[in-house]
Amino acid sequence: MRRVWAAAALLLLLITAALWNAGALTRLAGQLTQDLSLTEQAVQADDWDKAAQLAGQALDRWDRHGFYLHITLRHGDLQDIQLELSRLQECVELQDADQCAASVSRLAAQLNQLSRSEQLTLRNVL
Repeated sequence: MRRVWAAAALLLLLITAALWNAGALTRLAGQLTQDLSLTEQAVQADDWDKAAQLAGQALDRWDRHGFYLHITLRHGDLQDIQLELSRLQECVELQDADQCAASVSRLAAQLNQLSRSEQLTLRNVL
């Protein structure tokens, strides 16, 4: 009977960790998406200083979660998002509104896909 309880406790622990991970990643993706949206609004308003600050804030937020992300996610996904965040920062520095808009839309799509792929659903479990 002990083995059954131990197995049940382990299963409950794993499900809890998976739910926490999905929630944490969803919150991070939401915060980054909000930063990107504000960056795009600043670019459209030609407020390049604010856009640079917001793009830097998004990159810093991503970097602060780097250790956690490298443990829980595929490195290819992380590198793609890191590269795109760097491109966004570069196009803000160059004050290229079209490239910034394209970069923001690519980042939003990547973050959305990343968040959906980590959700605890039957399809993701199987």
